Amino acid sequence: MSAVTDVRTAKIRNNLFIAGVILGLVLNIAMDGWRGTYLSLLGLALPILVFLPFSSNRFKLFGFHGIKVVGMGDVKLFGFMGALLCFPDVFKVIFLTYVLGGVYSLILMLRKKILIKRLAYFFSWLKGYFKTSGNNEYASAVKMKFAPFVFFAVSAYCLYHWFFPSS
Repeated sequence: MSAVTDVRTAKIRNNLFIAGVILGLVLNIAMDGWRGTYLSLLGLALPILVFLPFSSNRFKLFGFHGIKVVGMGDVKLFGFMGALLCFPDVFKVIFLTYVLGGVYSLILMLRKKILIKRLAYFFSWLKGYFKTSGNNEYASAVKMKFAPFVFFAVSAYCLYHWFFPSS
């Protein structure tokens, strides 16, 4: 549902986030008791703490200040995905999400013949970012909807564990 609403409206609704968190907590409590609760809450909190500074200029952490490379919807998605999948598996799925998004972006840039131009912009921005102590926002020609990549990564994760349950 989040992937559909992200594509249609460019928003991840709070009620979907809350429903995902509650579902994740209830499932993990039912399956693993206090350990499930702990891992679900850790899975919820850590992605939010890690990605929040990269989504807003209100937070400064790890030296980054508002570069806005992820949206708040992505932070919510990673959080409720963490509540469902628990720590540390949520970070495996986040990594897969970025791999899928990166491959898609690379294919798009190659098809549009703008890869060199975008790489030049990125390195120019990076140089300026450190010169200005992190006060310039990264501008992208296209805002990519990330929820579909989250959907595909979670689906791949679930299918993998369905067919290889001991892994």
